[in-house]
Amino acid sequence: MDIGYAVTEHTVWDGIARKAHCRLAMWARVKLSYAGRVQVLKTMAYSTAWYLGSIWDCPQGVVDTLDRVSRYFFYECDTQIVDW
Repeated sequence: MDIGYAVTEHTVWDGIARKAHCRLAMWARVKLSYAGRVQVLKTMAYSTAWYLGSIWDCPQGVVDTLDRVSRYFFYECDTQIVDW
């Protein structure tokens, strides 16, 4: 995020959403259980977006994009069945 920009602009938040999408794309190749996917979503993919979203308002379009990407990652990726 560059200094001097209005932090509520859509263009600023698009870069953050793109980084989160790239992080999830890397993890999508790995077979994870549902618990593993939740852990990836909570700790790695959206940590920056959640932190900045707690300070500044995020545009609704970016929130919808992040929600759509995370739902696809959680439900559509390959699943490894774990025998507990």
